Amino acid sequence: MIRGLYSAAAGLRAGQERFEAISQNLVNATTPGYRRQVAVTRPFAQLLIHRLGGNEETGLASSSYVGRLGTGAMVQELALDLRAGRPESTGEATHFLIEGEGYFVTRGESGDSYSRRGDFRLDEAGYLVAANGDLVVGADGRPVQAVDGKVSAGQLLVVQPDPADLVATGQGRYRLREGAALPQQVAAGVAIGYLESSNVDPNQEMTEMLTAFRAYEANQKVIQAMDETLGKAVNEIGRI
Repeated sequence: MIRGLYSAAAGLRAGQERFEAISQNLVNATTPGYRRQVAVTRPFAQLLIHRLGGNEETGLASSSYVGRLGTGAMVQELALDLRAGRPESTGEATHFLIEGEGYFVTRGESGDSYSRRGDFRLDEAGYLVAANGDLVVGADGRPVQAVDGKVSAGQLLVVQPDPADLVATGQGRYRLREGAALPQQVAAGVAIGYLESSNVDPNQEMTEMLTAFRAYEANQKVIQAMDETLGKAVNEIGRI
């Protein structure tokens, strides 16, 4: 019973983390360049179950193999769905779309961030900045500044980090995990006047949320049933 309770509790935890990932996807369904997160689960080690008994002829204990018992599952990681979103024309001279793989680099007080978001704007000093105010880093490693009020696609730095090294910080932005190597610059086409849409399909996310809810509810009922059973064992059987 204790193993079953532990397994159900692990299921609740995994379900909660799936809910959080799906919620983030739905919140960012309209965020340019956002790539959905996928909660990757893995099972805990399984236990071998044997039935113990006695041999009438020898008087020695014996056992027979029954099967395997699962001990629950856990979320191993939040992986990125690397499918690109649709290109959307905006006609804005400070909107950029990466054609193919790669990430823009922005620099703020907390360091460098990586994003597919290209919804930039010019600040009062003529520097290209992201929606959150961070400076956009150029191919020369310095903040991008407009020339005659314009920014060319060739001025922008595009790099390709290992997706496994990216840690989501919200709004379609990522930082590198501790100890990760700095990403290298890549030659990628950049279109002006376009944005990449989010690759989130709200219908798919709602379906997955319903599936996760049913699994969460099932584990919750298991815990409630075990709690009632243990309560009866303590309050009723223990009095006999």
